[in-house]
Amino acid sequence: LILLLLASAGVLPATGKLDFVPLPSFGAQVLGLHISDLVRRFQGSELEQVEAREEVRQLRSALHKERLLAFRGLGRLPWEDQKAFSALFGEVFNESAHSNRVPHPAVPDSHVAIFSNNPRLGAVSAGTEGWHVDGNVVPLPHAITLIHAISAIPEGDTMFVPLREVVQTLRKQGFLRGICIERAPPCLTTDSSRVAARSQKDLPALDDIVFQSGHVKDIRHPLIYPHPVTGMDTMMFGLGKLSGIYRHGCLQPSLPTSLQLTAAGTGLVAEAIQSAIEDTHRILRWRWADGDLLMVDNLAVAHHASDGTQASWENVGVRLMQRTTVTGAMAPRKRPVLHMLPHECVEEEGVLGATEHYCVFSLSTFIDYEVGRFDSREVARERCRQALAPSADLAIPATRVRNEAMGRVVAAVGSPHWIGGDDFPNGYVTWLDGTSAEVGWGSNSSYPWHEPSGQPNDCDGPGTETCMFMGPDAKWFDFACQPKVPNKTAGVTPGPEIKWDDHEKRMYDIHVLCGLSFLGGEAAQLGLRMSL
Repeated sequence: LILLLLASAGVLPATGKLDFVPLPSFGAQVLGLHISDLVRRFQGSELEQVEAREEVRQLRSALHKERLLAFRGLGRLPWEDQKAFSALFGEVFNESAHSNRVPHPAVPDSHVAIFSNNPRLGAVSAGTEGWHVDGNVVPLPHAITLIHAISAIPEGDTMFVPLREVVQTLRKQGFLRGICIERAPPCLTTDSSRVAARSQKDLPALDDIVFQSGHVKDIRHPLIYPHPVTGMDTMMFGLGKLSGIYRHGCLQPSLPTSLQLTAAGTGLVAEAIQSAIEDTHRILRWRWADGDLLMVDNLAVAHHASDGTQASWENVGVRLMQRTTVTGAMAPRKRPVLHMLPHECVEEEGVLGATEHYCVFSLSTFIDYEVGRFDSREVARERCRQALAPSADLAIPATRVRNEAMGRVVAAVGSPHWIGGDDFPNGYVTWLDGTSAEVGWGSNSSYPWHEPSGQPNDCDGPGTETCMFMGPDAKWFDFACQPKVPNKTAGVTPGPEIKWDDHEKRMYDIHVLCGLSFLGGEAAQLGLRMSL
């Protein structure tokens, strides 16, 4: 029972490590795991469920690192198992909601799509329109795409390309403004030579282009934006018939405006994307075999079905592919401007005595919450990477000076904020960078816990509140690592119930407080607010 409690709190070491073997170009093959067995173990004993959850955690982590995971030799995977496996990673998308495809009569469930070269067995020509990201016709593009080959045919290949490398290639070729590289604006450096390529083609910077769906006029997304989990550059597009007339303009969340390009201008953008894809030299050509399943980070990878996928079934046999997708959590969006976020910076001594600034930013103006529905601590960390940079994380009050600066930002917003610490065992704090809080604070008796509420208190039992947030007066509170399940009888609310300036106890959402380091005098030159 103790092991199960620790595992649910996220503090139990892995019970078994999955093997990931790198693929050519990018991606990895998963060894030693059968999907149907994983699904079955979620219906087994408590220990089996703990082990299964750990394997799902490893798969999720590997997916965002590798961007594509391959399973081979699965045999024919029942659609029920594929759907159940998909559901372990989020809400399974209702495939019948696609406006550009009529549900095929052979589809066994609305959450499953069947593609084939035989029109009697599945939808034909799917994915052959051009390079694309799945879900380019819906407000929330798919987070994950899972494709299973029930029956493969020779030359019925699918090509995949990692989108971060496509953005990097476009930057090298001069199609981007080149000012900020995977970080929220503003930035100091620029290179005027980079504008040469797009000037010759009479193109606006592709950083400012809006993808327009060719099927749904209301679906528009930034062409280039930060991945919502990793914070790395990625793209949203569909080429060929999937593309409408693109737009360009100011895409900052605070002032989203855009104007339509010409058809010729849209064609030039598509040409630039197509060329950059080929110039990455990172295209993975997947030669399908019966029983394969590919799990793709759809927001980090574009793909394209080869013409061979539609070869006559009478000549080469039947191609039968089973697809499920996981709904995305939010629409693609650009990063905010740093100085428009509530923030404060403190000067610190960096490596070899160099001066650097540690700046903390509240995302309270970047993220909209419904009351009682806010991000878990893990998702809050992702929001830091999405909004600021891949290197950003929850702010760490490693010193009293930092803690005071964080407290002023939290007080200005007037809501609790997640901070980057683990309270386990109760009262012993380790920061997310692996260091002990004692390094900057001395003994744990000096930590600024909120004493009136008896912090840290693990109020729902040992190991139930291992994460931390900052409340009024820069005080620390322990809390569960995700919103709690409401229970009126037990007096449990999703967020913490605390007293703030008006001294009345009420429930609050927990917002996100991020930390990011700046070298030298960059933070001051950017106009960021410094602690006095």
